[in-house]
Amino acid sequence: MDTFQLQQAVSAPGLFYSDNMLVDLYVDDIKIVAEKMVLQNAVKIMEERFSTKGDICGDEFTYVGVSIRRNQKLRQIYIDQSGYIRKVLAKFDMLSCRGRAMPIEPSIKLRTCTEEEEAFNTTRYREAIGCLLYIALSSRPDITYTVGVLGRFSANPSIEHWTAVKHVLRYLKATLGLSLPLIGQATLQNGLLAFADADFAGDPVASKSTSGYAIYADRILVLWKSKKQGLVAQSTMEAELVSAAEAWKNLQWFNSVLHEIGHFTAKTATPTILNDNQSCIQVLNSGNFSSNSRHMRLRFHHLVDCIARESLNIRHIPTVEMCADGLTKALGGVKHREFVRMMGLDYV
Repeated sequence: MDTFQLQQAVSAPGLFYSDNMLVDLYVDDIKIVAEKMVLQNAVKIMEERFSTKGDICGDEFTYVGVSIRRNQKLRQIYIDQSGYIRKVLAKFDMLSCRGRAMPIEPSIKLRTCTEEEEAFNTTRYREAIGCLLYIALSSRPDITYTVGVLGRFSANPSIEHWTAVKHVLRYLKATLGLSLPLIGQATLQNGLLAFADADFAGDPVASKSTSGYAIYADRILVLWKSKKQGLVAQSTMEAELVSAAEAWKNLQWFNSVLHEIGHFTAKTATPTILNDNQSCIQVLNSGNFSSNSRHMRLRFHHLVDCIARESLNIRHIPTVEMCADGLTKALGGVKHREFVRMMGLDYV
């Protein structure tokens, strides 16, 4: 890296940068982003010093299982994993299956496998979950919640759990052509923006809530996550506070990465969290924890302090505009299609 005068990013150790180049390392794969002349010189030097396979990419290429297509005239980039999904379907004998409209039915409530239930092969179940996780985290936020739920049963899966996994595969078969655009959405603000939501006590066994957030950088979806909360929230407001705190952790990290590589400056808009719970927003903006919420003060006062110092904004958004809703619970057909649309997924 010294040859190219690159610096290693403190916030992301696998990322190296200079004024005219970005280098991303992923295990034994290297991605170099630069102008054409700089890129040609870098490739030449790499080929002289190392035994490498690769070339300067055109408008369509694949990187670590993700297909990338770009239209330079329209300044559009789309990513998808249709090729990888086909391999996964073939691996689990689902290439000729019938499709499904949703990754999971909202009426299904999965529980831990009991001694009376028929167990399923743990190794094969974990293989399927690993494949689905890679798809969910790379290009398909529409299955993230479902895969997160199914992953909870990897230690002791049942036939019912495997049936739910096959349902996700059927959904992927039906939506094979969905792509995620790396295009700014006109309705969003520049800078960093996070939609944070929670489903209160959605776990039928432990009564725990599920957090979900989607983070946009300059109006482009860059991060999303669905996760069961580690504590039992005692109110909807507390569940929403937990979700907002998780979103803020990742906003801080991504903000530091973009500032470090010079993409963001001091003039960039303050990071913002959008939430649909008025009580949560009122508490964080005022710092006034009432008698019913005093036990939360220490846990969430960091958010209050950041808002007071104007390093974070938090605003209300109507529930119908909350795009992270599908990251916290299973949705019905109409709502799921709306969730897919709001996340920007489209057939191209």
